[in-house]
Amino acid sequence: MIKESEADEAVPLIASDAIESYSSVEGNELDTGNPPDSDTGNPPDATADGNSPTPREITKSASDTMAGSLSDDKPKRRKRRGVKMTPLGVLSVKLSIERNMLMHDLAAQYFKFRHFWIFEVTQGFFTMAASILAFLATTDLLDERMKTILTTIVGATTIVVGFLQALNGLCMYGTRSVQHQAVAMDLREIMNQLLLLSNKMEDEYVTNGKAANEKPMEDDGDDDDDVRLGTFESVQDKCEQSLFGCKSSIPMQISEAFEDLATMIPIFATNGYHEFVRETYPPGNPYQVHILRLYHILATQIMDHPFYPLYLPKAKKTAEKSLQLYRDELKKFRFHNDFDEDKNSV
Repeated sequence: MIKESEADEAVPLIASDAIESYSSVEGNELDTGNPPDSDTGNPPDATADGNSPTPREITKSASDTMAGSLSDDKPKRRKRRGVKMTPLGVLSVKLSIERNMLMHDLAAQYFKFRHFWIFEVTQGFFTMAASILAFLATTDLLDERMKTILTTIVGATTIVVGFLQALNGLCMYGTRSVQHQAVAMDLREIMNQLLLLSNKMEDEYVTNGKAANEKPMEDDGDDDDDVRLGTFESVQDKCEQSLFGCKSSIPMQISEAFEDLATMIPIFATNGYHEFVRETYPPGNPYQVHILRLYHILATQIMDHPFYPLYLPKAKKTAEKSLQLYRDELKKFRFHNDFDEDKNSV
């Protein structure tokens, strides 16, 4: 055991200078390096009760100050505003929608005809024939040899019906027809909305005397739905939902015919053509109307084909014929002065 005298002379576990340093940190919590105040003896950053802020309190205070400054400097979110369309812009959008609507209408008729006459009617005919022959084979009107022949025919007809059902599931003409028809109906509804929008713009032009093809409509509300009403973005969203919802592709003969005609239009629209249009038609007659007429002529040529919708005509030949018909119409309407000559002669 340690003697009492040795215990008094024992060396402490912690040195005296370390104890002094530890006590200074424990009392002040933070050594800022600033001289104490002459009146109170506390550091300048000490609180009123004589206790200086801890490092955690200082960090928390700085973070709160920074967060407050960031929240104050953060700009307020502005509501998304769409691009207002002019009457000429409405006509351009209508041209694109009309083109897609015609293509989907033609495709729907093509797939619907094939689904009905190739699969539905054929399967129904063979099923009816097999049922009649099977009924005759069960009667006593025929001998055993004839019954055997009829039973064989019924079995072969059943195999043909199963083969047609497999092809129908592979081609999916009925499903594709429904998809194209749904897209055409949606686009037709958008066309009706654009028609109402153009009428509203014409009323605004008459009321306020605006330039109908230059200035867009003015915004009346601040809500997102009100702001986006009559904008290009609103029409774009509806068109994308309709077009992307159709997973069936348009037949190549139809799509290539419209694409071929669209590439012919810039070549056809020469300076002489523009001079003819300016001399024949009033200034308010936009160029998009003539392109829309071309698309309708092309759709009519496809529908007037003798084997449509069972068979589609060649794209290039149909586009060239449609362009020639359009030129013939322009030549015919050029002689509008003949009506004035007939009136004067009477």
